[in-house]
Amino acid sequence: MIKRILLSVQFLTRLPVIVPGEADEADIAGSAVFFPLTGLIIAGILAGAYFLLFSVLPAFVVSVLVLFIYIILTGSLHLDGFADTVDGFYGGKDKEGILKIMDDSRIGAIGAVWLFTVITLFIALFTYLSKELVPALFSAIVLGRTGAVLLMYFSKPAKKTGLAGMFCGKITFLQALVAYLTAACICAILGWKAVAGLFIVTILSVIAAKYFQRKLGGITGDTIGFSIVSFEAVVLIYWLIRIS
Repeated sequence: MIKRILLSVQFLTRLPVIVPGEADEADIAGSAVFFPLTGLIIAGILAGAYFLLFSVLPAFVVSVLVLFIYIILTGSLHLDGFADTVDGFYGGKDKEGILKIMDDSRIGAIGAVWLFTVITLFIALFTYLSKELVPALFSAIVLGRTGAVLLMYFSKPAKKTGLAGMFCGKITFLQALVAYLTAACICAILGWKAVAGLFIVTILSVIAAKYFQRKLGGITGDTIGFSIVSFEAVVLIYWLIRIS
C-alpha cells in the first residue's frame, strides 16, 4: 500500500519521494487508487501557501504565486500535455498525424496560445474566487485526478508505449471504485458545490473517453494531462458561478 501511495505521488508531482523495491505492473496500475489523495496533498500545500501569502499580498499577486507553486509541484506535466494535445488535434488530419505532432517535444504556435490562455484563466479564477479559493482548489485538484482515473479506466491506450499503457486496461473496477469513493468522501466534506463538481467531472470523463476513442483509438499521456487541466478549469468555473 505504501509503495502504491508513493508511486502515485511520484507520477503526479515532483515531490522527492523514494519508492522502495521494484514496482510491477500491478503496483503501477494500483497507484491510481491514490490519485485523489495525492490531489489532496497538492491542494494542501497550495492552501498553506495561500494562507501565508494572502495576509501580506494583493489577491492577484497571490493567485500568480499559487499557480507558480502548483506548476513547480507538478513539473508542468499536465500543462505540457494540454499544449501537446491542442497542437496535435489542430495540426493532425488523422490518428497518425495527431500522434506524431503530440510526440514532438516542441510546442507549436496554437499550443502556446492555448497554454497562455488557460494559465491566464487559472489566474483569473484564483483571483475572483478569493476567500473561496481554498475549498475550490481542493475540489478542483482532487477531481482533476479522479477524472483522470475514470478516463483511464474507461479507455484503451492509443499506442503501445507511454504513460496511458501503464494504466488503461489494468485498473480494476474495484480500484476505480475506491478512487471514486475516496473523492466522493472528500467532496462531501467540502460541501455541495464539490459534490456537484464530482458529478460534472464524471460525465466529462465519459465524454472525453468516447471522444478520444473515436479520434485516436484511445488515450495517451498527453490527453490525460489535457483532461486534468480541463477538469480543473471546469470545476473552478462552476465554483465561481455558484458563488457569484
